[in-house]
Amino acid sequence: MTVPLPLRSSRFSSFPLILWRFQPPQEKVASLLVTYDAETEGTATVNGRRVKFIVKVAADGKLKKEWFGMDCDGDGEVDRSAYSTEADYAQDEETEIISVSVTPTSL
Repeated sequence: MTVPLPLRSSRFSSFPLILWRFQPPQEKVASLLVTYDAETEGTATVNGRRVKFIVKVAADGKLKKEWFGMDCDGDGEVDRSAYSTEADYAQDEETEIISVSVTPTSL
């Protein structure tokens, strides 16, 4: 179930809270799990080409500095696989940087 949580003073009008019931096999007690972050995507022109970006968003609507993805090869998708050059995690408050051709781009 998805519940839109209205946000004030944010670049987003709402945050999608996703709720689901989880009950492990052979357990008598179930848990209600809820999301605490989401992803948003957009495009920007880099070296004359439209590039797709994906960033994490916290439940308060602020961009999170942890995971960042960018479509570097122009196939329209961000490769999320391990060791991909299109996605990375930042440590603490590092700035995410992904290289496009020879031009570094940061968010």
